[in-house]
Amino acid sequence: ENMDIFLQSGRTNINWMRNIAKRNGVALGKHQTCFELGCGVGRLTLPLAEMFDHVTGYDISPGNLAECEALIAARGVNNITTQRMSAIEQIEDAPDFDVLFTIIVLQHNPPPVQKYILDTLLRKVRPGGVAYFQLPTHLPNYSFAANSYLDQTAQVMEMHAVPMHAIMA
Repeated sequence: ENMDIFLQSGRTNINWMRNIAKRNGVALGKHQTCFELGCGVGRLTLPLAEMFDHVTGYDISPGNLAECEALIAARGVNNITTQRMSAIEQIEDAPDFDVLFTIIVLQHNPPPVQKYILDTLLRKVRPGGVAYFQLPTHLPNYSFAANSYLDQTAQVMEMHAVPMHAIMA
């Protein structure tokens, strides 16, 4: 009963990207392809598909991906390809694209994984393309040590930051 409101929230996020691009003199549109990392259930994927020629959506959750594919089919959208990622190395298999879009995804990975994903995906952005991504660059009292991280056994929702200087590099 709240599907329309849910999908409208995705359009709002896409409009933020559109407005930032417009303020910076960057054209986004039907002549471009988009890669969405973390497509989830399709909340952002559908409005991205309205905007671009083709959207490729990757996600790690088989359940969310099934919901996304069902939504795509129910709406009769035919310019979206989805792919389940069961291993981080599969990011290397992503196609080249014009626009990278990922929000509320990278922060749930430890910093070395965030950097690997970004390095890999930024190499796949075609010349003249755009990368629109979100991740925390500072969390109060946050630190990361690989050895401590690997020793953890608790299954908790992870939240990580990568310092801005590392992102800019």
